Amino acid sequence: MGKLKVVLLESNPSVKKTLSLSLPSKYQLFFESDAITGIKRIILVNPQFIIIDLNINGLPGLRVLEKIKQIGVKAPIFILSSNSDLKLKLEFYKLGAYDYIIKPFSVGEILAKLKIFEQNLNILDLSNRSRSNFKLNKEKLSVIRDNSQEITLRNIEFKILECLIQNIGNVVSRQKITQFIWDDKNVPWSNSIDVHIKYLRDKIDKPFGNKLISTVHGQGYRLEIK
Repeated sequence: MGKLKVVLLESNPSVKKTLSLSLPSKYQLFFESDAITGIKRIILVNPQFIIIDLNINGLPGLRVLEKIKQIGVKAPIFILSSNSDLKLKLEFYKLGAYDYIIKPFSVGEILAKLKIFEQNLNILDLSNRSRSNFKLNKEKLSVIRDNSQEITLRNIEFKILECLIQNIGNVVSRQKITQFIWDDKNVPWSNSIDVHIKYLRDKIDKPFGNKLISTVHGQGYRLEIK
């Protein structure tokens, strides 16, 4: 799995240093000291988490939050501020901030909040789209169907399933799946995708009545949540 991206918009480089030294290696920190540049960075890297200092250079904190929401960013946004005024906090919550953290802050507090969201990111629940009660756990490389016990997948099987889910309802060619997994490099053998699809079906389809993965002959595979 790739690193979880965190964009920090903060005018004080010492805050960047503190977080850089404290964040576990599974996080990748992007730092910008200017609001306009920071918004461009958010669009570019599509982070899982955003942290904004209220006094970031370039724009008032409220305007930064408004602009980020206007471009459709879904990542949780944490506001850092030395201002504990309740009215100001409520204004940020109203605009869609996830949390408002008072400076000087505890790094442990931020890490705990990131951990909560990380757990949510790792579990993809498609139950509301399916009779199959289909849940995917990225951290454990596992699937739950029809309230069954967890089904553990191999890494390649899980990646194939991720690719199909990202294109749910559409036909995905073998070439596209290959690019998703191996980036067109070091593909083990020509029919590797077909073999791994079979293993995947044996685990998440064969034991159940409702089949999710279908073959579209001459084109590829399709995942349908019914």
